[in-house]
Amino acid sequence: MFFLFMTISNDDRFDLLYEQYHRAMYRLALSVLRQPQLAEDAVQNAFLRVFQNLDKIEAIDCSKTRAYLIVIVRRESFKLYNQGQRDMANLVDVDDAPILETLVAHSPEMLFDHLDEVHRLRGILSTLSETDQYLLIGKYAYGYQYRDLALLLGMSEKNVSVRITRARQRLVAQFSTKEGSDNA
Repeated sequence: MFFLFMTISNDDRFDLLYEQYHRAMYRLALSVLRQPQLAEDAVQNAFLRVFQNLDKIEAIDCSKTRAYLIVIVRRESFKLYNQGQRDMANLVDVDDAPILETLVAHSPEMLFDHLDEVHRLRGILSTLSETDQYLLIGKYAYGYQYRDLALLLGMSEKNVSVRITRARQRLVAQFSTKEGSDNA
């Protein structure tokens, strides 16, 4: 398979990659950016990088290629996200806005309590593997189904389910431990 893929012209190799991965890369970019046009821009930027580094791709349908493309589109998505988010949005996620509006309306003290929890949760999330972070955020923040996450990351649904369960257990245990040590 490797030999066959490497003998195909660069244009054909690129077309095959585009056909196979464009949709999954777009869904990932959209989950980060939440704007279809920006997501499409991120995917196009990612494919430009892929084209420039086409010699690094050995085969189309392999986990190494999927991982490589996910990393590239994720980086491009975050670049675009950060370009548009220079103000207070860096401090608070867009997903937190409705919660924050409610907290501010009731009590400014509640706002700071919530922000502390968000920062603590982000710190704990950063201790998990990158894949486990993707899985938890994809499942709970964006509402992806196991089958969608499995397709996106090139895993089986069962593996996704098990990893999410274990990552959630580690997250809860660490959050409880940190909460207990903060109160001591």
